[in-house]
Amino acid sequence: MNEIPKQTFQEAFDEIEELSFVRDESKPVIEQEWVNGHTAVYALIEELQENYAPTLELTKSQKDIWDESYSEKWAKEDFIYFIDTLDSKDKFTNLFTELFTEFRSHSRVLMNAWLHPESIKVVD
Repeated sequence: MNEIPKQTFQEAFDEIEELSFVRDESKPVIEQEWVNGHTAVYALIEELQENYAPTLELTKSQKDIWDESYSEKWAKEDFIYFIDTLDSKDKFTNLFTELFTEFRSHSRVLMNAWLHPESIKVVD
């Protein structure tokens, strides 16, 4: 049985883009055509990404505290330890107050970002 390699959503988008393109070496790239239906596949992957790997938007200051907390010895192995570390580092800035409030009612947001740090987007 062939095992399917694990991919990030971005890697899946890139692979679909490559596989969806009709190659015709006799034409310039700009004149080559997309395979019909590639937009439906994109839409499906985008929907899966929204449901299973939503983007967590953090400011630069929040991301700095996040990274500092994540670098602690046990933070990568124990989510609760990470949250405690993040909370203690945030005591002076209160940059995560809103996220912690949301976390108490819906823990997936922070847990997903802890599992998949690549899903964090820095915004200002």
